[in-house]
Amino acid sequence: MYVEAIGVLAGQSELNAGDCFFFDDRGRTIFAICTKEGEGRHKAAVVFSREGGDRLPWIATGGLPHTVLRTQILQIRTDPSSLAFGNSLPLGHVIVAGGAFYIAAAFRKIDTVTINLSTGITEELPLTGVFVSFSRWSAGIVDGDRWIPVFNFPLPENH
Repeated sequence: MYVEAIGVLAGQSELNAGDCFFFDDRGRTIFAICTKEGEGRHKAAVVFSREGGDRLPWIATGGLPHTVLRTQILQIRTDPSSLAFGNSLPLGHVIVAGGAFYIAAAFRKIDTVTINLSTGITEELPLTGVFVSFSRWSAGIVDGDRWIPVFNFPLPENH
């Protein structure tokens, strides 16, 4: 029998930079992206939950559960009606700069880091001045002609 699911159970240590995963946080299912700071550095996660207060997503450097649901490779689709030009780092938005795609996340109380969505590794935005960002996007799976979203940003208020 063939079973198709969005992912498989994996240990946190099996995750690679750029892997998307879900985990349980006291009965709530949370979406996250594995990241790390350069090759051979400590892994962390870009966490999409309100645990970080108003600054979301936020970077978790520890405290995640050992077992997670690692998704198959997801695709991100931006909502063209949410396009904005700017030069500030909007948290959680998909940012296009220097020909690459990034996401900004809160780190500690006041810092912000950017993650290259293709590599999953933290890096500075290219110094190109103005960039484009999308405030609404979804991560999902393409199945033939169908788009199956598994996560939508921004989070609903009750999440």
